[in-house]
Amino acid sequence: MAIFHSSLQVISRGQGKSCMAAAAYRAGEKLYDERQNLNHDYTKKQNVESEIIAPSNSPSWVNDRERLWNEVDKSETRCNSRTAREINIALPLELSKEQQKELSIEYVKENFVDKGMVADVCFHFNDESNPHFHIMLTTREITKEGFTNKNREWDKKENATIWREQWANNVNKALEKAGYEDRIDHRSYKDQEIDQVPTIHLGKTSSEMEKKNIDNQRTEINKQIKALNKEKIIVLQEYRELKDKLEKEKINESQKYSNLKPEEKAAVQKVEKLLNEPQTYENSNKALERLITIRQNNTLELSKIDFEVRTVGRRINNINHNLDKLKMAENEFKELPKNMFGKYKDKNRAETLKSNIEKFNIDLTSDGYVSNADIKLNQKKLEDLQKSSEKLKSNIHEIDQASNSIKMGVKALETKELIEFRKEYKSQFSQANHLKYNDMKAIKTANELMGRPVSIDEIRATHRNRGERIDYINKELRDIENNGRRLLNAKACLKTMDSNKDIYDKWDTKVFGKAKFQEEHRTEKWHYDNAVDNLKTYGVKDKVDLRSQESTHEFNLKEVKPKLEIDKTTLAPSINILNDVLRALDSALRTERSVQRQDDLKLTKAFKGKNMKDEMER
Repeated sequence: MAIFHSSLQVISRGQGKSCMAAAAYRAGEKLYDERQNLNHDYTKKQNVESEIIAPSNSPSWVNDRERLWNEVDKSETRCNSRTAREINIALPLELSKEQQKELSIEYVKENFVDKGMVADVCFHFNDESNPHFHIMLTTREITKEGFTNKNREWDKKENATIWREQWANNVNKALEKAGYEDRIDHRSYKDQEIDQVPTIHLGKTSSEMEKKNIDNQRTEINKQIKALNKEKIIVLQEYRELKDKLEKEKINESQKYSNLKPEEKAAVQKVEKLLNEPQTYENSNKALERLITIRQNNTLELSKIDFEVRTVGRRINNINHNLDKLKMAENEFKELPKNMFGKYKDKNRAETLKSNIEKFNIDLTSDGYVSNADIKLNQKKLEDLQKSSEKLKSNIHEIDQASNSIKMGVKALETKELIEFRKEYKSQFSQANHLKYNDMKAIKTANELMGRPVSIDEIRATHRNRGERIDYINKELRDIENNGRRLLNAKACLKTMDSNKDIYDKWDTKVFGKAKFQEEHRTEKWHYDNAVDNLKTYGVKDKVDLRSQESTHEFNLKEVKPKLEIDKTTLAPSINILNDVLRALDSALRTERSVQRQDDLKLTKAFKGKNMKDEMER
């Protein structure tokens, strides 16, 4: 189990200590002390590995341990000077020797050397159960000329806590990387709120006595402490597991909304409330698909209801209109004057009104009217349809709002992903801040195509190589196609030669009627000669050569051409992806140049304006 131990001490002349003696002991070397004129010889120490790490502006002699610490001694003039600071740190047993050294060197550089200190690092591996290392640090700033002023910032008490915490953080990262669950904590049990008693540091003498099974007071105290703590191990383990879980949840929570603006964070949280789970591209797309389907169904239902609303509304209007007309016609018909014989004086008007009354009754019947109760039923139906229509419109509005919220959430996720990608890609491509989301997707697709993250140079090289391969394949396919046409033409030439061979054979050998024969067959002779010349152009000697070349061409058609077409089909999508990446990179580069030109133009205008103002003031 990994343990935490880090102790700090100051090497001071006032305490009778010597930095030369300390350096010799830690490194297991023999060093000559110029100030005291004596040798410190600790060459009997075994399994010691050492390394001096210094800032880049240091003189070359800092890598000579004897020269280094003699120069430190020379720079101190007081009898109680503090010549060095030393830290003793336990190494985690879970890591290999190489991992322990890598972890330690990185820690030393980050916390001390980068701040301006020279660090003399000595690893002690003589005890397998207690690997540790010593860091001796200089107290003065250094230049090419040597040591200068004391840096009092390094003396602050809070540095000890910072260095202890940093070591714990670095060890925990290394343990996690190596696949171990154990973690260390620089804080005391009290600060960790853990109900356990810490053991005391044994030191060299007590450790040696414990190995030899010799009783001593410090060993006995630690045995009693371990017995006391044994009962609390389960509780401690549960505490650590809970603490790790909460810490991971806290980190996940902070990372989930990192790089999001307040309004973007609110959009994502709103979507997560809608989905009842963390938002991802996958569940967002599924939700949008469901909402689109629901909206389409609601829209279809709404169109049916709206059509029914218009139909019922027209029916009610028609009934009311026909009832009004019918009432007016009936009233007028009743008021028509009659003669003494009971006949209507205006027969034509009476007939017209009768006809209208009959028509209005027919129209009312066609609209389903029997009594005034039918009007009320239609009005009730209309009100129900209108309520259903409003409800559907409200549903569609809510669906649109939910869809817009999800789209805003997706946009926020894309923005977050793009910002994180820009930060990661900045080291490879300085114009990364001008990349857009689709540009990022193209680059990620290219990385998936290559099976790993690739640099811009690799992308350009791959695009060039695959482009050259495509060009080669196209050339080979064209050659096969042209070769087929060439052989067909050659075959036609041989056929022409065969059909005109008798004429060719008699052309110069005929004795009687030679001139007449040549005059009659001049065209055939021309065709023969032309075929001979063309056959040479097509690279065919005779029929045997043609059959041989046709056999090779048939092999190319059956074996070579299909493989080339498969290669082309395989390469074409990757070429398109790489084209997209290169277009994205070129676009980002152009955007950066455009922004730079605009900034330069603003500066130029501001400069001219300032000059004009200065001239006017003069």
